[in-house]
Amino acid sequence: MINLIKRLKTLTGPDREVDAEIAKAIGWESGPWEIAGMRGVTWYASGPEVHKECPRFTSSIDAARAICPDAMMVYASDVDIATVHLVTDTSTTPIIGHVGIGATLEIAWCIAALKAREAINEN
Repeated sequence: MINLIKRLKTLTGPDREVDAEIAKAIGWESGPWEIAGMRGVTWYASGPEVHKECPRFTSSIDAARAICPDAMMVYASDVDIATVHLVTDTSTTPIIGHVGIGATLEIAWCIAALKAREAINEN
């Protein structure tokens, strides 16, 4: 996950390849399909839900929030530098702060959420 966070820090805008990397890092799976000469990829989150495309984590706050649903936003700003401060407070982890700084609020949220998710998984 550290390499993915480093890659997010270098982005200057949304990136669909990085969206796919995030999806895989948080447990999504993808599978190719072909029907009558048409090809595509279907994405599966945990559970039976099927998605036609990978969520747009790097361009959607709602998708970025789904990376770590246990995190609460404390502060977000896109003045000068996009910054997001998240706090996790679960029954299995102490209250921990996670900071994401990126080119956009969505990217900053992805960074903070991946850090939070990583901390939760370590405990």
